[in-house]
Amino acid sequence: MKSIEKCLENPINDNRNVYIRGLSLKTDDELLLHYVSRFGKVEQSKAIIDTLTGVCKGFGFAKFADVRDSGKCICGFYYLGYEVSFIILRLFRCATLTNRLDSGLVRSAKRSSRHTTELSLAMRA
Repeated sequence: MKSIEKCLENPINDNRNVYIRGLSLKTDDELLLHYVSRFGKVEQSKAIIDTLTGVCKGFGFAKFADVRDSGKCICGFYYLGYEVSFIILRLFRCATLTNRLDSGLVRSAKRSSRHTTELSLAMRA
């Protein structure tokens, strides 16, 4: 497991988006919002649900109104044993990004937040 210091690294100025892995299969959007609201005002949250089974894939996201609340959320979930960090979207070289644009991946990601989330995770790797 990464150190708490590593989890709290936030290289994007004012990034308030938190990635949480280790959620129960029973977690849905409402339950995740309940969990993360303990740390501050939440602008949006999303538990990622498998469309075939209807159960949580074990991870989700939350965006807080204040970056300090994002940090509190990371600390809280970290000490409960979850994998948690600020979301970091890394851009690849222009040629790679152009290929993704040409393939339709980025265009489809703009259509819905679920696809945007999947793109963000794919680009983290």
